[in-house]
Amino acid sequence: MRLPATEFPFDGHGPFQASLALDDVGLNMSADHTGCEGPLCAIRLAVFVPEDTAAAGAGCRPLVIFSPGFLVGYDRYRSYGRRLATWGFNALLWEPTHELLPFRVNSHQTLSKFVEAILAWSAEENVTASSPLYNKLNLSAGVSLGLYTKLLN
Repeated sequence: MRLPATEFPFDGHGPFQASLALDDVGLNMSADHTGCEGPLCAIRLAVFVPEDTAAAGAGCRPLVIFSPGFLVGYDRYRSYGRRLATWGFNALLWEPTHELLPFRVNSHQTLSKFVEAILAWSAEENVTASSPLYNKLNLSAGVSLGLYTKLLN
C-alpha cells in the first residue's frame, strides 16, 4: 500500500543538486573526547552538500550525521547522503578505519562520544574559510540514535 503524496515527496530527488564536498577524509579523533586509543581513534568520512543554496536564499543548512551500523560501512549510506543533499540537508557519513570490536560496536555511549567529536570538528570546519563546509552547516539542533534530542547551544 502506498502512502498518499505529501508536500515533501522524499521518495524522489529534491530541488537541489547534490555534490560531494569531502570524500574519504581521514581524521584522528581525540582520545580525550572519545576514550579511544591509538589507531582506534581514526575515522574516515564523506560529506554531501546541496549545491547553490545561497542562490536559493537558504543560507546554512542542517547537518545529518549517519553513524555506522553494526558491521555496515559508510559506502552503503552514500545514496541516502546524496538524496538528503538534494533536499537541502548536509549529510556526513563516517566510519572507523579499524574495526573497533569490542570498543565501539557494543557501546552506544562510545558511539555518541564519536558523534560529539565529529560535531566539534564540523563546527570548526564551518568557521574555517578554506574549508568546503565553510558557513554551510546549521548545527543548532540534533537527533541522536533516532530517539534522543538535544539542543547544541
